[in-house]
Amino acid sequence: MRSALGLLMAGTLCAGMIPATQAADIKPHAARYRIEQAVSAGKEIRVPGSLTTELTQTCSGFVSTWSMNYTVDRGKQAPGSGEQFEEVLAATESADGSTLDYTMRYRVGSRTTIAEGQARFGKGEEPGTLSVKPAALAPDSRIQPKTLPPVASRAKYIDALVAGEKGPWIGQGMELLRFHRSNDYKLEVIPMSGFPAAQPLPRGTKAVEPIDPNSLLKARSAILKQTSYQIAEWGDAFSVLHTNGIMGRMAFRRAGVEVVAILLEVTGFPPPKCN
Repeated sequence: MRSALGLLMAGTLCAGMIPATQAADIKPHAARYRIEQAVSAGKEIRVPGSLTTELTQTCSGFVSTWSMNYTVDRGKQAPGSGEQFEEVLAATESADGSTLDYTMRYRVGSRTTIAEGQARFGKGEEPGTLSVKPAALAPDSRIQPKTLPPVASRAKYIDALVAGEKGPWIGQGMELLRFHRSNDYKLEVIPMSGFPAAQPLPRGTKAVEPIDPNSLLKARSAILKQTSYQIAEWGDAFSVLHTNGIMGRMAFRRAGVEVVAILLEVTGFPPPKCN
Protein backbone atom coordinates (compact mmCIF):
# COMPACT_ATOMS: atom_id res chain seq x y z
CA MET A 1 0.00 0.00 0.00
CA ARG A 2 4.27 0.22 -2.01
CA SER A 3 3.84 1.83 0.49
CA ALA A 4 0.99 0.10 2.03
CA LEU A 5 -0.86 3.31 1.49
CA GLY A 6 -0.62 2.80 -2.23
CA LEU A 7 -2.19 -0.61 -1.91
CA LEU A 8 -5.37 -0.93 -3.95
CA MET A 9 -4.96 2.62 -5.16
CA ALA A 10 -3.83 1.51 -8.59
CA GLY A 11 -5.25 0.22 -11.81
CA THR A 12 -8.19 0.74 -14.10
CA LEU A 13 -10.79 -1.96 -14.68
CA CYS A 14 -13.42 -2.16 -17.39
CA ALA A 15 -16.15 -0.61 -15.28
CA GLY A 16 -18.88 -1.33 -17.78
CA MET A 17 -18.43 -5.10 -17.48
CA ILE A 18 -19.70 -5.43 -13.89
CA PRO A 19 -21.98 -3.46 -11.57
CA ALA A 20 -20.22 -0.72 -9.64
CA THR A 21 -19.70 -1.25 -5.91
CA GLN A 22 -21.71 1.30 -3.97
CA ALA A 23 -20.01 3.29 -1.22
CA ALA A 24 -22.42 1.67 1.27
CA ASP A 25 -20.78 -1.71 0.55
CA ILE A 26 -17.51 -0.46 2.08
CA LYS A 27 -17.96 -0.98 5.81
CA PRO A 28 -16.72 1.81 8.11
CA HIS A 29 -14.33 0.27 10.64
CA ALA A 30 -11.23 0.54 12.79
CA ALA A 31 -8.43 -2.03 12.63
CA ARG A 32 -5.38 -2.72 14.77
CA TYR A 33 -2.29 -4.63 13.57
CA ARG A 34 1.01 -5.89 14.95
CA ILE A 35 4.09 -5.16 12.81
CA GLU A 36 6.94 -7.66 12.64
CA GLN A 37 9.64 -8.72 10.21
CA ALA A 38 8.85 -11.41 7.66
CA VAL A 39 10.77 -14.68 7.59
CA SER A 40 12.67 -13.36 4.56
CA ALA A 41 14.29 -10.69 6.78
CA GLY A 42 16.37 -13.35 8.50
CA LYS A 43 17.27 -13.68 12.18
CA GLU A 44 19.53 -10.61 12.42
CA ILE A 45 16.79 -8.04 11.81
CA ARG A 46 13.76 -7.30 13.97
CA VAL A 47 10.98 -4.83 13.17
CA PRO A 48 8.65 -4.45 16.16
CA GLY A 49 5.82 -2.01 15.66
CA SER A 50 2.11 -1.28 15.47
CA LEU A 51 -0.38 -0.03 12.91
CA THR A 52 -3.89 1.37 13.34
CA THR A 53 -6.26 2.29 10.53
CA GLU A 54 -9.71 3.79 10.56
CA LEU A 55 -12.37 4.40 7.93
CA THR A 56 -15.33 6.55 8.97
CA GLN A 57 -18.30 7.31 6.76
CA THR A 58 -19.89 10.76 6.84
CA CYS A 59 -22.87 12.22 5.02
CA SER A 60 -20.52 13.72 2.43
CA GLY A 61 -17.92 10.97 2.03
CA PHE A 62 -15.25 9.13 4.00
CA VAL A 63 -12.49 10.02 6.45
CA SER A 64 -9.55 7.59 6.67
CA THR A 65 -6.46 7.44 8.87
CA TRP A 66 -3.26 5.36 8.88
CA SER A 67 -0.83 5.51 11.82
CA MET A 68 2.20 3.22 11.97
CA ASN A 69 5.20 3.21 14.31
CA TYR A 70 8.05 0.74 14.03
CA THR A 71 11.73 0.27 14.77
CA VAL A 72 14.33 -1.52 12.66
CA ASP A 73 16.75 -3.32 15.01
CA ARG A 74 19.77 -4.86 13.29
CA GLY A 75 22.30 -7.36 14.59
CA LYS A 76 22.99 -7.06 18.31
CA GLN A 77 21.07 -3.82 18.85
CA ALA A 78 18.91 -3.91 21.96
CA PRO A 79 15.17 -4.25 21.26
CA GLY A 80 13.73 -0.90 20.27
CA SER A 81 17.12 0.84 20.00
CA GLY A 82 17.37 0.81 16.21
CA GLU A 83 16.22 3.44 13.75
CA GLN A 84 12.68 4.57 14.51
CA PHE A 85 10.00 5.33 11.92
CA GLU A 86 6.58 6.96 12.05
CA GLU A 87 3.95 7.21 9.30
CA VAL A 88 0.74 9.20 9.83
CA LEU A 89 -1.84 9.93 7.14
CA ALA A 90 -5.32 11.46 7.42
CA ALA A 91 -7.52 11.88 4.33
CA THR A 92 -11.03 13.05 3.48
CA GLU A 93 -12.58 11.63 0.31
CA SER A 94 -15.86 12.81 -1.21
CA ALA A 95 -18.62 10.24 -1.67
CA ASP A 96 -18.41 10.44 -5.46
CA GLY A 97 -14.61 10.01 -5.49
CA SER A 98 -14.02 13.39 -7.14
CA THR A 99 -12.01 15.11 -4.36
CA LEU A 100 -9.43 14.14 -1.76
CA ASP A 101 -7.74 16.27 0.89
CA TYR A 102 -4.96 14.80 3.03
CA THR A 103 -2.23 15.58 5.53
CA MET A 104 0.73 13.36 6.30
CA ARG A 105 3.75 13.12 8.59
CA TYR A 106 6.70 10.83 7.86
CA ARG A 107 9.51 10.58 10.41
CA VAL A 108 12.82 8.71 10.22
CA GLY A 109 14.82 9.12 13.43
CA SER A 110 14.91 12.87 14.08
CA ARG A 111 14.04 13.82 10.48
CA THR A 112 10.38 14.67 9.90
CA THR A 113 8.54 15.53 6.69
CA ILE A 114 5.09 17.12 6.86
CA ALA A 115 2.87 17.69 3.83
CA GLU A 116 -0.69 18.33 2.74
CA GLY A 117 -2.27 17.63 -0.61
CA GLN A 118 -5.41 18.04 -2.69
CA ALA A 119 -6.75 15.92 -5.54
CA ARG A 120 -9.41 17.38 -7.78
CA PHE A 121 -11.18 16.02 -10.85
CA GLY A 122 -13.15 17.69 -13.60
CA LYS A 123 -16.42 16.43 -15.02
CA GLY A 124 -17.12 12.85 -16.00
CA GLU A 125 -14.03 10.85 -16.89
CA GLU A 126 -11.70 13.82 -17.24
CA PRO A 127 -8.28 13.43 -15.56
CA GLY A 128 -7.58 15.47 -12.45
CA THR A 129 -4.63 17.01 -10.63
CA LEU A 130 -2.85 16.18 -7.37
CA SER A 131 -1.20 19.22 -5.78
CA VAL A 132 1.10 19.03 -2.75
CA LYS A 133 2.50 21.57 -0.25
CA PRO A 134 5.32 22.29 0.23
CA ALA A 135 5.71 22.35 -3.54
CA ALA A 136 9.35 21.24 -3.27
CA LEU A 137 8.19 17.74 -2.30
CA ALA A 138 6.61 16.97 -5.67
CA PRO A 139 5.31 18.75 -8.76
CA ASP A 140 1.61 18.68 -9.58
CA SER A 141 0.68 15.19 -10.80
CA ARG A 142 -1.95 14.23 -13.37
CA ILE A 143 -4.32 11.59 -11.95
CA GLN A 144 -6.95 9.32 -13.46
CA PRO A 145 -10.59 9.08 -12.30
CA LYS A 146 -11.60 6.43 -9.74
CA THR A 147 -8.08 6.14 -8.33
CA LEU A 148 -8.55 8.02 -5.03
CA PRO A 149 -7.68 6.09 -1.88
CA PRO A 150 -9.07 4.38 -0.02
CA VAL A 151 -12.69 3.94 -1.15
CA ALA A 152 -12.95 4.80 -4.87
CA SER A 153 -9.91 2.72 -5.81
CA ARG A 154 -10.62 -0.18 -3.44
CA ALA A 155 -14.20 -0.49 -4.68
CA LYS A 156 -12.96 -1.19 -8.20
CA TYR A 157 -11.05 -4.25 -7.07
CA ILE A 158 -13.95 -5.45 -4.97
CA ASP A 159 -16.10 -5.27 -8.11
CA ALA A 160 -13.55 -7.43 -9.89
CA LEU A 161 -13.31 -9.99 -7.09
CA VAL A 162 -17.09 -10.34 -6.88
CA ALA A 163 -17.16 -10.93 -10.63
CA GLY A 164 -14.53 -13.66 -10.33
CA GLU A 165 -11.75 -11.65 -11.97
CA LYS A 166 -8.13 -12.44 -11.02
CA GLY A 167 -6.18 -9.92 -13.07
CA PRO A 168 -3.53 -8.93 -13.64
CA TRP A 169 -4.72 -5.33 -13.81
CA ILE A 170 -2.34 -2.57 -14.83
CA GLY A 171 -3.13 1.09 -14.31
CA GLN A 172 -2.53 4.18 -12.24
CA GLY A 173 -2.86 4.86 -8.52
CA MET A 174 -1.66 7.33 -5.92
CA GLU A 175 1.15 7.13 -3.33
CA LEU A 176 0.75 9.70 -0.55
CA LEU A 177 3.60 9.13 1.93
CA ARG A 178 6.87 9.49 0.07
CA PHE A 179 6.33 10.50 -3.57
CA HIS A 180 2.95 12.30 -3.60
CA ARG A 181 2.14 11.44 -7.19
CA SER A 182 0.35 9.07 -9.51
CA ASN A 183 2.24 5.88 -10.37
CA ASP A 184 1.76 2.81 -12.53
CA TYR A 185 0.89 -0.38 -10.68
CA LYS A 186 0.25 -4.03 -11.43
CA LEU A 187 -2.23 -5.90 -9.25
CA GLU A 188 -3.17 -9.58 -9.37
CA VAL A 189 -4.79 -12.33 -7.33
CA ILE A 190 -2.32 -14.92 -6.03
CA PRO A 191 -2.56 -18.09 -3.90
CA MET A 192 -1.95 -17.83 -0.15
CA SER A 193 1.33 -19.69 -0.64
CA GLY A 194 2.67 -16.56 -2.35
CA PHE A 195 2.06 -14.33 0.68
CA PRO A 196 5.25 -13.49 2.66
CA ALA A 197 5.51 -15.68 5.74
CA ALA A 198 5.42 -14.13 9.20
CA GLN A 199 7.72 -15.22 12.00
CA PRO A 200 6.65 -18.61 13.41
CA LEU A 201 5.01 -18.63 16.81
CA PRO A 202 7.04 -20.01 19.74
CA ARG A 203 6.63 -23.74 20.19
CA GLY A 204 3.48 -24.56 22.11
CA THR A 205 1.85 -21.18 21.39
CA LYS A 206 -1.60 -21.31 19.82
CA ALA A 207 -2.52 -18.92 17.04
CA VAL A 208 -5.03 -16.29 18.17
CA GLU A 209 -7.81 -15.26 15.82
CA PRO A 210 -8.40 -11.52 15.33
CA ILE A 211 -11.02 -9.94 17.56
CA ASP A 212 -14.01 -9.39 15.25
CA PRO A 213 -17.22 -8.56 17.18
CA ASN A 214 -19.10 -7.57 14.02
CA SER A 215 -18.08 -10.66 11.99
CA LEU A 216 -16.57 -8.44 9.30
CA LEU A 217 -13.91 -11.03 8.44
CA LYS A 218 -16.55 -13.51 7.30
CA ALA A 219 -16.90 -11.58 4.05
CA ARG A 220 -15.30 -13.20 1.01
CA SER A 221 -11.63 -12.35 0.52
CA ALA A 222 -8.74 -12.72 -1.92
CA ILE A 223 -4.94 -12.46 -1.72
CA LEU A 224 -3.65 -9.56 -3.80
CA LYS A 225 -0.11 -8.75 -4.89
CA GLN A 226 0.87 -5.26 -6.03
CA THR A 227 4.08 -4.14 -7.75
CA SER A 228 5.31 -0.90 -9.27
CA TYR A 229 8.46 -0.48 -11.34
CA GLN A 230 8.38 3.30 -10.77
CA ILE A 231 8.75 3.47 -7.00
CA ALA A 232 10.49 0.14 -6.29
CA GLU A 233 9.88 -1.28 -2.82
CA TRP A 234 7.38 1.46 -1.96
CA GLY A 235 5.10 0.03 -4.63
CA ASP A 236 5.42 -3.64 -3.68
CA ALA A 237 2.82 -5.03 -1.30
CA PHE A 238 0.52 -7.93 -0.48
CA SER A 239 -2.87 -7.87 1.22
CA VAL A 240 -5.93 -9.90 2.11
CA LEU A 241 -8.85 -7.83 0.77
CA HIS A 242 -12.40 -8.62 1.87
CA THR A 243 -15.38 -7.68 -0.28
CA ASN A 244 -16.61 -5.30 2.44
CA GLY A 245 -13.37 -3.30 2.18
CA ILE A 246 -11.63 -4.74 5.24
CA MET A 247 -7.89 -5.21 4.82
CA GLY A 248 -6.74 -8.36 6.60
CA ARG A 249 -3.09 -9.31 6.88
CA MET A 250 -0.73 -7.10 4.83
CA ALA A 251 2.94 -7.26 3.84
CA PHE A 252 5.24 -4.59 2.43
CA ARG A 253 8.83 -3.38 2.55
CA ARG A 254 10.32 -0.72 4.81
CA ALA A 255 13.98 0.30 5.02
CA GLY A 256 14.87 -2.62 2.74
CA VAL A 257 13.15 -5.13 5.05
CA GLU A 258 10.03 -7.12 4.29
CA VAL A 259 7.50 -6.74 7.11
CA VAL A 260 4.10 -8.23 7.88
CA ALA A 261 1.11 -6.46 9.42
CA ILE A 262 -0.89 -9.05 11.38
CA LEU A 263 -4.50 -8.11 12.08
CA LEU A 264 -5.32 -8.19 15.80
CA GLU A 265 -8.73 -6.55 15.96
CA VAL A 266 -11.34 -5.03 13.64
CA THR A 267 -14.47 -3.21 14.80
CA GLY A 268 -17.29 -1.93 12.63
CA PHE A 269 -18.90 1.50 12.86
CA PRO A 270 -22.56 2.26 12.11
CA PRO A 271 -23.23 4.37 9.00
CA PRO A 272 -24.20 8.00 9.54
CA LYS A 273 -27.82 9.10 9.75
CA CYS A 274 -28.22 11.58 6.93
CA ASN A 275 -31.29 13.48 5.76
